[in-house]
Amino acid sequence: MNTNELIRLIQASYKFLFTKYRFRITFKSERQHPFQIRVGLESDLRRIKLLFIQEWGISLFIGTPDKSFAKEEGWSNCERLLDFVLKRPLRWPPMKLNMPYSKYLIEDITHNGREFENLSDQIFSMFVDESTIEKWKPSFENYVRQEIQRKYKSSRPG
Repeated sequence: MNTNELIRLIQASYKFLFTKYRFRITFKSERQHPFQIRVGLESDLRRIKLLFIQEWGISLFIGTPDKSFAKEEGWSNCERLLDFVLKRPLRWPPMKLNMPYSKYLIEDITHNGREFENLSDQIFSMFVDESTIEKWKPSFENYVRQEIQRKYKSSRPG
């Protein structure tokens, strides 16, 4: 997948970001690392960073307008936020695919786009400003830690 293909997939799967929230693409990298593409979306109130890693998938991160697309600090993973808001276990990518990777990628981003659209007002309200983020971020980070520990314990033999 190249940057233009990724942008077309983002525009199709996350159309609501461009229409309802007036996001625009303001950043794109041409393979910053050998198997990685970054695309940055920006509105007046928020930023979204999409990170594509070949053979892993696409991750969407949400941040405030001051967050740098080139850095990792201060961003929150949207898929994990959805799991947190819905109070469900963290979803993990499958270890083995039962379909071609490109088909999995399209199905995954389409599913994530639909789920995010349904909860987008609630998710975006969590990113009004840094003081709002400070209210929920500790419990979110604790949730992620507990889920990772649970996953690790359940995957260990014995």
